[in-house]
Amino acid sequence: IDQTMTAMGGRKLRSWLSQPLLNLEKLNQRLDAVQVFVENNTLRNHLREVLDNIYDLERLLGRIGCGLGNGRDLLALAKSLDLIPQVKKLTVDSLQSTVLLSSNLKTNILIEELNEQLDDIPELRSLITSAITDEPPLAIKEGGLIKDGYNTDLDELRQITRGGKQWVVELEAKERERTTIKSLKVRFNNVFGYYI
Repeated sequence: IDQTMTAMGGRKLRSWLSQPLLNLEKLNQRLDAVQVFVENNTLRNHLREVLDNIYDLERLLGRIGCGLGNGRDLLALAKSLDLIPQVKKLTVDSLQSTVLLSSNLKTNILIEELNEQLDDIPELRSLITSAITDEPPLAIKEGGLIKDGYNTDLDELRQITRGGKQWVVELEAKERERTTIKSLKVRFNNVFGYYI
């Protein structure tokens, strides 16, 4: 029975089977929507191909919402959101094919509702793709999650950690120039840490 392409679809089918509709009008609307895709093999196959590449958004959002998500979850979310315009186009195509195949426009109600509900959230996609590295670490604590060049303050801190000795030398030179004390030195010991 389950020939769904996503985990979300599988859960939806399980829900529909365990809690069948009792309202005849809604049941017929659902059957009419299914009929659109049954009658149009090409459209159905294209939609299945797109859906096969969509991650389990419900679980991703649950993990991210609970603070358990990582950079890979965010990238999976962005990749899935990238596919939403294709799904919307295919639902619009299904609406147009329904008009051509049938004079009964009520067959479109569920598909129209689905199309209206789909939002690819371009701001979120843009933020994720501009901020998260292409291959983020599994654990956020490992660091390296944010792309270089995304935030100047973060880039400066990274530069300090990578080239700490050079930063100390530059600080010493800046402080000598600022204070006009030629013998000023920046040093380190185990008791005080860095000191001037």
